[in-house]
Amino acid sequence: LAGSVLATLIALSLLSLRLTGNRLAKTLVGVWVSVFRNTPLLVQLMFWYFAAWNWLPRDVISFINADHPWSILPGDVWWLTPEFICSAWGLGVFTSAFLVDEIAQGFSSWAIFRHILLPQGLANAWQPIVGQYLNLMKLSSLASGIGFAELTYQVRQIESYNAHALEAFAVGTALYLFTGIVLGMLLTRLGP
Repeated sequence: LAGSVLATLIALSLLSLRLTGNRLAKTLVGVWVSVFRNTPLLVQLMFWYFAAWNWLPRDVISFINADHPWSILPGDVWWLTPEFICSAWGLGVFTSAFLVDEIAQGFSSWAIFRHILLPQGLANAWQPIVGQYLNLMKLSSLASGIGFAELTYQVRQIESYNAHALEAFAVGTALYLFTGIVLGMLLTRLGP
């Protein structure tokens, strides 16, 4: 969800830059799309977590790593963690490159965009856009790659309690499948 919101905001910002007509802005958007579309998601996630994270100011890193009672979700799940922030950012950036490219096909000016192309573009691009959001939801499982040690630790804990690690993975798979079906149906109904 966080990745979807971020991807949408970035895509709209990039679309605005592209529609300015400024050559530098168009080049910047083109580079963004090219870099993030053509780099595998897992490589990007590893970069954000293992490299870019360390470029943040120490005060920011310390704040995020500190214990915050308000950042605990039900089930004792912490959302204010480096893994969550890097995953949400990586998924959002990756998907934004696809969204801006699909939405902005052929848009040339604001008036044409708003009155003619946007209604037609949304009607024609709705299914690919839905596909990108569903793809983001499925790719979020790759985000666990940056926290793989934590993931395997949790599975070992489950297995040590009841020797049912396979069931834990089966439940996770079923949840992804169910979420994908529900999200796909919802987004399809919301389409123009």
